[in-house]
Amino acid sequence: MKTAFRTIILLALVVAVFGAAPRVFAAAEANNGDAPVSSTPANPGPTEKTSAQRIEEYKEKLLVKPTAAEQTRLKTRCQPAQGISKTLATKVDTSHKARAAAYEQITTKLDKLVAGLEETDFNTTELKAQQKKLGEMTTSYAKNYAVYKDALADLNALDCMADPVAYKAALEVARATRLTLSREVAVIKAYLTDTVPPQLLKAKTALDNKTNQQSDDKKDAQ
Repeated sequence: MKTAFRTIILLALVVAVFGAAPRVFAAAEANNGDAPVSSTPANPGPTEKTSAQRIEEYKEKLLVKPTAAEQTRLKTRCQPAQGISKTLATKVDTSHKARAAAYEQITTKLDKLVAGLEETDFNTTELKAQQKKLGEMTTSYAKNYAVYKDALADLNALDCMADPVAYKAALEVARATRLTLSREVAVIKAYLTDTVPPQLLKAKTALDNKTNQQSDDKKDAQ
């Protein structure tokens, strides 16, 4: 009974965390404006490739090389654009840290909860499947964020006047990864709001009923 009681308390805390999750995500999105920004490492860590190596890869992915006229136009616009994207990079990193911290808090509490539920007779199969899925989604987000962060850094650091093709290539990678991140963040938010909480409430109800029944049985035995 003590194990069940401890698990009920933990469940209440986890449900509260999930209830607060939408507000946390909204705050992160407000921090980031219209830019996108995990188990989740708060900081994906340094990449192994150099900026020069990544830029060459960006160029290889570029489907259509800018014409001479387009390169001339890029040269007239790229430096002011770099000033804007540098500000964006700072905002994106701030919102990412807030979002990653929220993901980490949720996944840590969910891990502890699943471990606690396994000490009871509650069937954790569905919750463990959700736990695994959440881990996969937040890990993918963290990896893609690392790519996006590198692309923004490369975009802002390269000499766009000397190599407008590199600028265009880095810009395309940043844009594509940004779209991927936006989709991932939306999917994770929906999963944490609509999919996991019903299973948590189901577990809480089952343990509440079990604890109440045990209390009634104890009273009847006296």
